[in-house]
Amino acid sequence: MALRAVTRITGSDLFADVADFFQQFEGMYETFKLRSKRVRELMTARRTAFLVVTAPTEPSLKEARYFAERLTDEKIPLGGIIVNRAHAVPGVAGLEDPAAIAARVGDGVLAEALRTYGAWRAVSLREERLLDGTLGAIEDTPVWRVPDLADDVHDLRSLHEIGELLARATG
Repeated sequence: MALRAVTRITGSDLFADVADFFQQFEGMYETFKLRSKRVRELMTARRTAFLVVTAPTEPSLKEARYFAERLTDEKIPLGGIIVNRAHAVPGVAGLEDPAAIAARVGDGVLAEALRTYGAWRAVSLREERLLDGTLGAIEDTPVWRVPDLADDVHDLRSLHEIGELLARATG
């Protein structure tokens, strides 16, 4: 009686169509299950390793840590973490406080260069603290840094450059 009422309201055989839809999937369940098992075997194979790619920002690093931990929990091999667009500005002896030196030299190119160095050094130190605080506790997982490039990676030449940077970073 309910089926007839719904049929009158919808103007079609809605329940029959829904039942037909699910019957079409009935024979596919075993295939899905088999494929799922094969994918799982591939993902956990010794020859497989996943790389987590992240940015040097707090939200991105937290997400990378979450994915790294999930892979470990699921016994899926984690090959490493790539931090993309990282800034590594080394400290220079005598330039620990570039803003103070810039203030003493006054205006000009040298003062501007000192302020620029100080700003980028601060970014580098902040990223280093974030990396250590967020990814530092993930044991036995290599972390590679790809520097922030001047141009976007949008062609084979720039992709090759990324590959070379990663190759240098890994050894």
